[in-house]
Amino acid sequence: MHPNSNQDAGDNDPASSSSTINTPYATDPISRPNIYYSLSSSSSTSSLVNAAQELTIVSTPASTTSTTSASLAQTPTASAPVLASLVKETHYVNLDYDPISGRKMLNTYEVIHEIGRGQHGKVKLGRDLTTGDFVAMKIMNRAGRPRLGRSLRQGSTQEEKIRREIAILKKCNHPHIVRLREVLDDASSKKIFLVFEYVELGEITWQNDDGTPAMTMDYSRSIFRDVVLGLEYLHYKGIIHRDIKPANLLMTREGVVKISDFGVSFISGLSGEDDELELAKTAGTPAFFAPELCYNDPDLPRPQITNKIDIWALGVTLFCLLYGRCPFTADNEFELFNVIATDPLLFPETPNVPESAKNLLRNLLEKDPEKRMSIDEIKRDPWVLEGLNPSQKEEFLSDELLSR
Repeated sequence: MHPNSNQDAGDNDPASSSSTINTPYATDPISRPNIYYSLSSSSSTSSLVNAAQELTIVSTPASTTSTTSASLAQTPTASAPVLASLVKETHYVNLDYDPISGRKMLNTYEVIHEIGRGQHGKVKLGRDLTTGDFVAMKIMNRAGRPRLGRSLRQGSTQEEKIRREIAILKKCNHPHIVRLREVLDDASSKKIFLVFEYVELGEITWQNDDGTPAMTMDYSRSIFRDVVLGLEYLHYKGIIHRDIKPANLLMTREGVVKISDFGVSFISGLSGEDDELELAKTAGTPAFFAPELCYNDPDLPRPQITNKIDIWALGVTLFCLLYGRCPFTADNEFELFNVIATDPLLFPETPNVPESAKNLLRNLLEKDPEKRMSIDEIKRDPWVLEGLNPSQKEEFLSDELLSR
């Protein structure tokens, strides 16, 4: 059946219930509880965070498929490191139904169950029947919901935002960036489908139910290093993520952390409008906004927005990992903006965090972006390098992966 209606792959799917078998999801993704992936909204006030990493599924007959690389090699399993940037583009959708399993089939993918949803779409667990790999499938409406009182600007429609996200993801080829595998874009369909590698353990757990940090100091440091390497790569490519936070960090079965959710990311020339104006928008999650994004004094010149907003968000993320809470909080968004812009950074008495980590946090959460740490300075920070042997240190400091 051609999906030119509102019917969605996986709707009314008997296998999409969240009340599935409670077996370890790292080895049995089908039985994994669907609470680990959520689609984030482009709205700055959205509380939904996409750990599912913008995932989507598609595939089509070879005659209607093109590949952004010279050839489409055999797709590795979800847990295997992927070094080649191959994004398959498919322009035909065939939606079918398997009467035996009761699941829907989207081209060569079996749609298993929903693992997240948000304002603009759903994320479903799928399986590539040609390779057996599990995938995360992001299903989005081509046309977004109209917003009252908002006139459309160039680059502001839902479909344009999706295409901007796809264009950014196509530029990414790094072990610490979630990989887009395929785009399913049938002009006659109301949906656009993205297929991502499946990251088995989902978003990192950084806070216990009682508000204490969920991981050890060394574990937090390991996660932080992975994010630094991924962010270094993005900035080298001219990409500003704009929504770095724990919920957008996914972990593989091997413990490798990958940056996900590029729904509000920026790269020069793709926004369809003035780059400075686009960057000044408060896209992302307010608690992770840099002070320069919290501009609210018309008597002062608007500060320039650069990739240093990602460095600030990285600092907030590290604070969350070490303390189990955000460094700046308030009762409402307006008050939060003022707190971020003016309040000093204070450290809770517990847990006990070494002074070396606090010094790093002070430099990451420097309110003046000109004085804020650079990626190179972060990589050479003593706390970041602590525990690495000489060969590991050499590998971490290398820029070999930047040229991909």
